[in-house]
Amino acid sequence: MQKGIVKPSRQQDMKKNEPTNIQSKQPTDVPSAVPLEDQKEQSEVKGESTTKVPPSPTPQTQTDSSWYYPNSTVKSSSGNNLSLESNDNSDAITEWYKNKIRGMNMNTKTFVKTNSNGNILNKLDGVGQGTEVRVEISRQRDQPLTKITVSL
Repeated sequence: MQKGIVKPSRQQDMKKNEPTNIQSKQPTDVPSAVPLEDQKEQSEVKGESTTKVPPSPTPQTQTDSSWYYPNSTVKSSSGNNLSLESNDNSDAITEWYKNKIRGMNMNTKTFVKTNSNGNILNKLDGVGQGTEVRVEISRQRDQPLTKITVSL
Protein backbone atom coordinates (compact mmCIF):
# COMPACT_ATOMS: atom_id res chain seq x y z
CA MET A 1 0.00 0.00 0.00
CA GLN A 2 1.21 3.51 -0.82
CA LYS A 3 1.81 6.10 1.86
CA GLY A 4 -0.70 8.97 2.16
CA ILE A 5 -3.58 7.12 0.50
CA VAL A 6 -6.14 5.61 2.86
CA LYS A 7 -8.47 3.03 1.42
CA PRO A 8 -11.94 3.03 3.03
CA SER A 9 -13.00 -0.14 4.75
CA ARG A 10 -15.74 -2.37 3.31
CA GLN A 11 -18.19 -1.14 5.96
CA GLN A 12 -17.60 2.48 4.99
CA ASP A 13 -18.25 1.60 1.29
CA MET A 14 -21.54 -0.08 2.14
CA LYS A 15 -22.68 2.94 4.15
CA LYS A 16 -22.31 5.11 1.05
CA ASN A 17 -24.97 3.04 -0.76
CA GLU A 18 -27.40 2.90 2.14
CA PRO A 19 -30.42 5.18 1.91
CA THR A 20 -30.21 8.17 4.15
CA ASN A 21 -33.09 9.62 6.06
CA ILE A 22 -33.66 13.15 4.90
CA GLN A 23 -36.26 15.00 6.80
CA SER A 24 -38.23 17.52 4.84
CA LYS A 25 -40.57 20.17 6.03
CA GLN A 26 -44.17 19.15 5.61
CA PRO A 27 -46.54 21.91 4.59
CA THR A 28 -48.60 23.04 7.50
CA ASP A 29 -51.23 24.68 5.33
CA VAL A 30 -52.82 22.18 2.93
CA PRO A 31 -55.37 23.62 0.48
CA SER A 32 -58.83 22.15 0.63
CA ALA A 33 -61.89 22.22 -1.57
CA VAL A 34 -63.49 25.27 0.01
CA PRO A 35 -65.86 27.53 -1.94
CA LEU A 36 -64.25 30.72 -3.25
CA GLU A 37 -66.15 32.92 -0.80
CA ASP A 38 -64.91 30.84 2.15
CA GLN A 39 -61.35 30.85 0.77
CA LYS A 40 -61.40 34.64 0.67
CA GLU A 41 -62.48 34.79 4.30
CA GLN A 42 -59.80 32.28 5.30
CA SER A 43 -57.16 34.17 3.32
CA GLU A 44 -58.08 37.42 5.00
CA VAL A 45 -57.61 35.80 8.40
CA LYS A 46 -54.14 34.61 7.33
CA GLY A 47 -53.28 38.02 5.89
CA GLU A 48 -52.99 36.76 2.29
CA SER A 49 -54.63 38.42 -0.66
CA THR A 50 -56.70 36.61 -3.25
CA THR A 51 -58.09 37.67 -6.56
CA LYS A 52 -61.63 36.71 -7.39
CA VAL A 53 -62.23 35.55 -10.95
CA PRO A 54 -65.14 37.42 -12.52
CA PRO A 55 -68.08 35.17 -13.41
CA SER A 56 -68.51 34.03 -17.02
CA PRO A 57 -71.12 35.82 -19.05
CA THR A 58 -74.50 34.29 -18.40
CA PRO A 59 -75.65 32.34 -21.45
CA GLN A 60 -78.86 33.49 -23.05
CA THR A 61 -81.79 31.39 -21.92
CA GLN A 62 -84.06 32.05 -24.88
CA THR A 63 -83.42 32.38 -28.57
CA ASP A 64 -83.42 36.03 -29.61
CA SER A 65 -86.33 36.63 -31.99
CA SER A 66 -84.05 38.68 -34.26
CA TRP A 67 -82.58 35.36 -35.47
CA TYR A 68 -85.92 34.24 -36.98
CA TYR A 69 -85.68 34.34 -40.77
CA PRO A 70 -88.52 36.65 -41.99
CA ASN A 71 -90.22 34.26 -44.41
CA SER A 72 -90.11 31.13 -42.27
CA THR A 73 -92.23 29.06 -39.92
CA VAL A 74 -91.03 27.96 -36.50
CA LYS A 75 -90.77 24.19 -36.14
CA SER A 76 -89.34 24.31 -32.62
CA SER A 77 -87.76 26.74 -30.20
CA SER A 78 -86.07 25.47 -27.08
CA GLY A 79 -83.62 27.42 -24.91
CA ASN A 80 -80.84 28.59 -27.21
CA ASN A 81 -81.92 26.48 -30.20
CA LEU A 82 -84.28 27.39 -32.97
CA SER A 83 -85.56 25.26 -35.86
CA LEU A 84 -87.24 26.94 -38.84
CA GLU A 85 -88.44 26.04 -42.34
CA SER A 86 -88.88 28.25 -45.39
CA ASN A 87 -89.89 28.00 -49.04
CA ASP A 88 -87.24 30.59 -49.94
CA ASN A 89 -84.13 29.73 -51.91
CA SER A 90 -81.26 28.52 -49.67
CA ASP A 91 -78.93 31.16 -51.19
CA ALA A 92 -81.28 33.98 -50.16
CA ILE A 93 -81.55 32.57 -46.63
CA THR A 94 -77.77 32.18 -46.41
CA GLU A 95 -77.18 35.77 -47.52
CA TRP A 96 -79.72 37.04 -44.95
CA TYR A 97 -77.88 35.26 -42.10
CA LYS A 98 -74.44 36.32 -43.43
CA ASN A 99 -75.55 39.96 -43.39
CA LYS A 100 -76.99 39.53 -39.90
CA ILE A 101 -73.69 38.11 -38.58
CA ARG A 102 -71.64 40.78 -40.36
CA GLY A 103 -73.96 43.51 -39.05
CA MET A 104 -73.25 42.42 -35.47
CA ASN A 105 -69.51 43.06 -36.02
CA MET A 106 -68.56 39.64 -34.73
CA ASN A 107 -64.82 39.00 -34.41
CA THR A 108 -64.82 35.53 -35.93
CA LYS A 109 -66.94 34.66 -38.91
CA THR A 110 -67.00 31.38 -40.84
CA PHE A 111 -69.23 30.81 -43.85
CA VAL A 112 -69.22 27.45 -45.65
CA LYS A 113 -71.53 26.68 -48.58
CA THR A 114 -71.84 23.13 -49.90
CA ASN A 115 -73.88 21.81 -52.84
CA SER A 116 -73.57 18.12 -53.59
CA ASN A 117 -75.86 16.81 -56.35
CA GLY A 118 -78.46 19.44 -55.49
CA ASN A 119 -78.29 18.76 -51.73
CA ILE A 120 -77.49 22.02 -49.94
CA LEU A 121 -75.68 22.34 -46.60
CA ASN A 122 -74.52 25.82 -45.59
CA LYS A 123 -72.92 26.49 -42.20
CA LEU A 124 -72.39 29.96 -40.77
CA ASP A 125 -70.64 30.68 -37.46
CA GLY A 126 -70.05 33.97 -35.70
CA VAL A 127 -68.41 34.80 -32.37
CA GLY A 128 -68.06 38.18 -30.70
CA GLN A 129 -69.43 40.70 -28.22
CA GLY A 130 -70.48 37.99 -25.76
CA THR A 131 -72.49 36.13 -28.40
CA GLU A 132 -71.82 32.96 -30.32
CA VAL A 133 -74.15 31.89 -33.11
CA ARG A 134 -74.23 28.84 -35.38
CA VAL A 135 -76.59 28.67 -38.31
CA GLU A 136 -77.12 25.60 -40.48
CA ILE A 137 -79.17 25.85 -43.66
CA SER A 138 -80.02 22.63 -45.49
CA ARG A 139 -82.21 21.57 -48.35
CA GLN A 140 -82.52 18.14 -49.95
CA ARG A 141 -82.82 18.22 -53.72
CA ASP A 142 -86.22 16.46 -53.67
CA GLN A 143 -87.67 18.56 -50.79
CA PRO A 144 -89.55 21.85 -51.27
CA LEU A 145 -88.55 23.35 -47.89
CA THR A 146 -85.25 24.72 -46.65
CA LYS A 147 -84.45 23.82 -43.04
CA ILE A 148 -82.77 26.40 -40.81
CA THR A 149 -81.20 25.61 -37.44
CA VAL A 150 -79.92 28.42 -35.21
CA SER A 151 -77.95 27.83 -32.01
CA LEU A 152 -76.96 30.67 -29.70
